[in-house]
Amino acid sequence: MDNVLKIKKAVKNNELTEDDYDYIVGNNKYFISKKSEYFKMAKKDKTIKFIEISSNTKNGGDLIFQPIKVPSERFNEFILQKESVQEETEREVKIFIVCPVLVKGSKCKWKGYMGNESIEFGITDEVFLTQVYAHEIKFANGSFIECTLKTITTFMGNMEK
Repeated sequence: MDNVLKIKKAVKNNELTEDDYDYIVGNNKYFISKKSEYFKMAKKDKTIKFIEISSNTKNGGDLIFQPIKVPSERFNEFILQKESVQEETEREVKIFIVCPVLVKGSKCKWKGYMGNESIEFGITDEVFLTQVYAHEIKFANGSFIECTLKTITTFMGNMEK
């Protein structure tokens, strides 16, 4: 969530970096879906030989990236297939813990809030989990974790599953 706020501020201040751009293009579900639809429609039109992609700052200054030409033979690379998986990684995420899983082997998910969004998640850090199960880490009202959040989304066509 902090990454999104940082990028919004960078766009507003006309300070978008190449890393910010890569994050937006690579992780935004809406953008990925719309890009897929766009290339799918372009593929149907046999008169389109290529699509050229370029971007510059809103003041018409320096290019954010060099123009890219995508020939029609490569359109399939940008079209979501029948089932595809998208992984999104967000660093330094703060999650307020609502419901920790304190029993080893439980199939329950952890529950918390990331900003205003309620989420369910699993934890893969074995050292952290061992400390939780041994009651070395205690949770109380207002407890939170700072972590790297990896979201895996499965798409069927252009619809999120």
